[in-house]
Amino acid sequence: MMRVFAGVAALVAAAVISAGAIAADRAFPQVIQLPTGFQPEGIEVGKGTTFYVGSVANGAIYRGNLRTGAGAMLVPGETGKAATGIELDKQNRLWVAGAGTGKGLVYNARTGALIRTYTFATSDTFINDVVVTRTAAVFTDSRKAVLYKVPIGAGGSIGSSVQTLTLSGAFALANGFNLNGIRCDSPD
Repeated sequence: MMRVFAGVAALVAAAVISAGAIAADRAFPQVIQLPTGFQPEGIEVGKGTTFYVGSVANGAIYRGNLRTGAGAMLVPGETGKAATGIELDKQNRLWVAGAGTGKGLVYNARTGALIRTYTFATSDTFINDVVVTRTAAVFTDSRKAVLYKVPIGAGGSIGSSVQTLTLSGAFALANGFNLNGIRCDSPD
């Protein structure tokens, strides 16, 4: 079962609190400096002590080490790009929500190479968050009553198709900003 949250801040706070608890136990740095003007939004913890954070300002992805605090730019920023939600899959790919660009991007988490770009919408859009399961990556649009689903095939293969899932039932699109956060309670 997939749940869409109205507050990604709660998820980030939980991640920070969890990371803070780990840091207190293992002498992790209390502060990790990001590049000046980075404007972080989404964060993902990978294997071991690796973390990834995206920049809403220009789509850059910073990769660092939670234990040492050291890090560097994995994906350089570009004018006209943005990175909000970010998730690492089992194939070591970073799925990145592209905010007002209407795009979802997939990067190699080791090299930073762009694997694929998906264009979900071109106007009045804000691709905010993403969750990855064994069979799909699902992106939220905070300005529309839809989710965008990218199927993941056998062996983790990804294709070019995108399904637009219209939300209905108990969900009602309100004025302003909607669909901020998503998670999956089951493996599919």
